[in-house]
Amino acid sequence: MKLRNSPPKDAPWIWLSRDLVRSAAWRAQGINARRFVECLMIEHMAKGGHHNGKLKAPYRQLCALGIDAHYVAGAIREAEEVGLVDCIRGGMRVATMYALTWLPLHDGTPASNRWRDYRNPHRAPLLAARARYRPRKGKANGADRGCNKFRNLHGI
Repeated sequence: MKLRNSPPKDAPWIWLSRDLVRSAAWRAQGINARRFVECLMIEHMAKGGHHNGKLKAPYRQLCALGIDAHYVAGAIREAEEVGLVDCIRGGMRVATMYALTWLPLHDGTPASNRWRDYRNPHRAPLLAARARYRPRKGKANGADRGCNKFRNLHGI
């Protein structure tokens, strides 16, 4: 019996759990930080998924993936601050190496999952799917919330 929803056998892939994608850290990252994380995911897949913690992201490669030269340092800093990436800085003339925090490291160390600790004070957490469109207490019609497009769908 073939599983319908399984990783592809002939192509590299990477795990992105629902908890990660719904997390405050994932949702808070800007476009350049997202491109940086995607660059590291591409590098991780290119290395067969066995070199997390030894991933490199050369400046030229980041620019080729759409991060403007002025934003490279900020993108790296942001990805590290929200907990999606760990940076292992080597010093002068030594390339910085990176680790994706939701994946185990190359030496077998379990994932740090630092992204779970991030809290964005400017963004509300995601609501559960069932509670999202419930009317607020005393606000049965939802007219003052801008929910008019859902009025006909839900019979409100």
